[in-house]
Amino acid sequence: RKGAFVAQWGISSFSSRHGVSQKFAGLNERSLLVVCQNLRHRVIEPLSLIPTEAEVLPLPPATFIVLHSHRVGEQVTVVLEQLPLFDSSYVDLDDDDEDDAAAAAATSAPAATGGAAVAGGGAPWGG
Repeated sequence: RKGAFVAQWGISSFSSRHGVSQKFAGLNERSLLVVCQNLRHRVIEPLSLIPTEAEVLPLPPATFIVLHSHRVGEQVTVVLEQLPLFDSSYVDLDDDDEDDAAAAAATSAPAATGGAAVAGGGAPWGG
């Protein structure tokens, strides 16, 4: 539902190509397709056994907010926005605000830029 938060603490697999995720999810099957335009990730295409999958791995921990979702046939698409790490992923255990500001600046930059990352499949994170 719109406005819901989603947390991801493990390693998942996404593709930067919508068609790859559509094929993985199955066009005419019950499936979930997750789309995130601002996903902080690392490109692993050069390491992949199937480079044409354009696989990327999001960097955990990650927190998202649901922007919207829709259903076409048996496939549900959920569009997410990734929130900055310092907003929700870590607990502040000290009172040193100077270190906190430096850490927030260091973690707020995206790891990579480019097109949308999408995940397909029966599991919410494609894997």
